[in-house]
Amino acid sequence: MSLEKQKIITQLKPHSRKIITQAEKIKEKVDNWLIIDQAPKRQLIEWITIDWKYSKDLDDWIWAEKTKNWYSVFISISDVSEYITPNTLLDLQAKRKTTSIYLNTHVYHMFPQILSTDIFSLNWEKNTLTQTLRVDLDNNFKIINSQHFETTFYNQKRYSYEEFNEDFQNPESVNYKLINLLHLISQWLKHNRINSWWNAHFREYVTLKLDKECNKNKQLNIGQDIISELALLRNIESAKLAYKEKIAIIYRWYRPELENKITWNLPSNKWFFNFKPTYHAWLKQNFYTYDTSPIRRYSDLITQRQIKAKLRKQEGIYNLSQIRKIAYDLNTSIDKILNLQRQHNYQVNIKRSERLLKKLEQDKFKNIWTIAEKTFFYLTKYLIEYKPYLFNYWPIKEEYIYRIKNNYLNAKNIAIIKSAPNSITDLEEIKTLLIKK
Repeated sequence: MSLEKQKIITQLKPHSRKIITQAEKIKEKVDNWLIIDQAPKRQLIEWITIDWKYSKDLDDWIWAEKTKNWYSVFISISDVSEYITPNTLLDLQAKRKTTSIYLNTHVYHMFPQILSTDIFSLNWEKNTLTQTLRVDLDNNFKIINSQHFETTFYNQKRYSYEEFNEDFQNPESVNYKLINLLHLISQWLKHNRINSWWNAHFREYVTLKLDKECNKNKQLNIGQDIISELALLRNIESAKLAYKEKIAIIYRWYRPELENKITWNLPSNKWFFNFKPTYHAWLKQNFYTYDTSPIRRYSDLITQRQIKAKLRKQEGIYNLSQIRKIAYDLNTSIDKILNLQRQHNYQVNIKRSERLLKKLEQDKFKNIWTIAEKTFFYLTKYLIEYKPYLFNYWPIKEEYIYRIKNNYLNAKNIAIIKSAPNSITDLEEIKTLLIKK
């Protein structure tokens, strides 16, 4: 086995006993109020979090306010850097792991679960140290000011996306006004961001318009849309602050093959990190970093430490040369880790699709209509790759026609069918409907 492969497998192993012991010591100190907070001042806030129902790593919260002259939106992240000291055993282990790895069957956390899902997470009815970004917007939702500050967060309400969507549509809910204000701000932020380069991304612009006119029977995932947009806002504003204040951080570079100024020769079709501001091709942004998930990404922890040092008027923990070295180390491992993750998930999805297909075959596919959207996508991929002839089988063909006609197939499903071999797309009814899409 190659040394490179051994290194990747090590990153996918559970945490060692030494690491767990270090994590338990931190938890013991927190439980006994022995952790000394170094922040000169922290503001206590009581706001909300939104995440998946069974999520364990709750690392960001949001809030919004409307005043006479402007809107204010707040995005905060767990202050992991207050507990993890640079170059300690936990820190070096996190650097080696680079990121938490989410497989279909289980999760390999960057930090031990005792920290990531307990001490660091913004759990309900619990105080957690956080770092907050406040962004002020004028009445046209243009950014007029942004400010970082240190806070202590009390989770007022732990929303799942499903609960959030219900309250969004319920005028009698306690947080109805807040949720709708967050939605309004996120939609305008998205509109302003897209509108500056809508020629290049017309499809996303059209999707935004369709969001406002969506079918009432189709539940829109409002919470996920809001979190996504506000996370982008925080990442962009943190990168701008770092550049303006000359803070050495790790910047995110998307699709580097579009640029000629590659600092080092690394094969990557999508993304990697850099030690200086680099053009983000997809977002059309000159400044972009990762600053929203220090629980599960080491690059975010580096950014958090550097910005925190600036807030406290201290010298940065890392100089530019060190940031460059860290960025290089992350680049050499992240693509390999994510490729391994994709390979694992691919194999798991094949096995799941095979089991599902056997179950459907027992009643001659009469219950194919009960399959959820995400599962249907993986089943489609499996059929195209391994059993394309089944598309000619009438119950399956009829289900695809029905779902395409009634917009029950998402964009990913449509795309995978369109890219399928001729034996599938030449089916007259399906092909006719796909052309209209």
